[in-house]
Amino acid sequence: MHITIFSFHKPYPPNHGVARRVWGLASSLVQLGQEVTVFYTGKGQAASIGGVRLHGVPRTGALANRIFDAVFVRYHNNIDFYRMFRRLGLDRTTDVLQYEFPYLFPTAALARRHGVPIVLDAHGVEAAFNREVHIENSPSVAMLKKSEFTEWLSLRFSDRVFACSKADAGKMHEIYGTDPRKIAVVPNGVAQSFFEPIEPHEFHKPTALFVGSALHPPNKYAIELLASTIIPRVLKSRKDAQFAFIGKHAKPPYPWWMSTPPPKLAGRKGVLDFAEVSAVEPYMAGADVCVAPIYQGSGTRTKILEYLACGKAVVTTSKGIEGIEVMDGRELLIRDEPDEFADAVSELLGSPKKAKRLGAAGRRFVKGRYDWLSIAKRTIPVYEELARR
Repeated sequence: MHITIFSFHKPYPPNHGVARRVWGLASSLVQLGQEVTVFYTGKGQAASIGGVRLHGVPRTGALANRIFDAVFVRYHNNIDFYRMFRRLGLDRTTDVLQYEFPYLFPTAALARRHGVPIVLDAHGVEAAFNREVHIENSPSVAMLKKSEFTEWLSLRFSDRVFACSKADAGKMHEIYGTDPRKIAVVPNGVAQSFFEPIEPHEFHKPTALFVGSALHPPNKYAIELLASTIIPRVLKSRKDAQFAFIGKHAKPPYPWWMSTPPPKLAGRKGVLDFAEVSAVEPYMAGADVCVAPIYQGSGTRTKILEYLACGKAVVTTSKGIEGIEVMDGRELLIRDEPDEFADAVSELLGSPKKAKRLGAAGRRFVKGRYDWLSIAKRTIPVYEELARR
């Protein structure tokens, strides 16, 4: 079976959440004997990595792209995907076309003209995300309305939909009336490298780690909360401790939604700021506690699954574990109030035995449920059913 994927984001190297999902599923499908081709917006010659065929397709100023920008969310659609799709003869050999995020629906819908069924890989629920993160009097309300209109179209006219969690599937039905029978839950997963033994980074002090790009609104809010409330409270009770941050910095010009930049972390007492690193696994392996004070968004948080896969004690929120069937005190700690969150971090930094017990339970929970190969196996019947139509 041949699956073609359209993605605005470059999937390899898988160094951020979207890339990890696209690459994790694509590479695992290849391991299971499927043929996978991925088109992404960007420069780059055609390449085959791990059996996945990758095509970087620059976005041109074609009239169709300008029309897409005027009617739908800007910059995401790429008529050149479709042109390359046809030029390579994939309109005749593709069994299923999958597109990442609803914004690419207009481009993906062109493939349906050739009888190719299309699958939306939703990554989250954009309407729910916008309503939680973006204020109603935003200067970009028009863009938010375009976003929700495009999401409605994609959910209405795609042949199947992949949701990251049961919670997201419920939101799709509640907000848009999407038929639950059309939705398959395909959670985020964890790469095999997070389960394998690795030389840990040596922090030299009890360390709590946060991983996440400041360019993602829920992460920006988490960084602000850590800097203003959680870190000072932890360091007051644990003077020997420190916090480490890994993730892309926000630099001018800032995104339209970012009214104020996130706080600068470098140089703060008790804070290490690594920004971007080639691999996060050694840092997770070396940390004593991993944190995710997430209060917004949808989808399943890849960072929490990766923390657990590394066998780390985790402190997060009810929102952070949305869509992940863990229990407070069994696989991790769930604390929604910032002061209680900070106290839980302090407790685990001072209780290595409890941290080790939680970490071991979390690792057992993730393995076999959230490794990408197991997840990919569950998607194949969906693709096969579509291919038979």
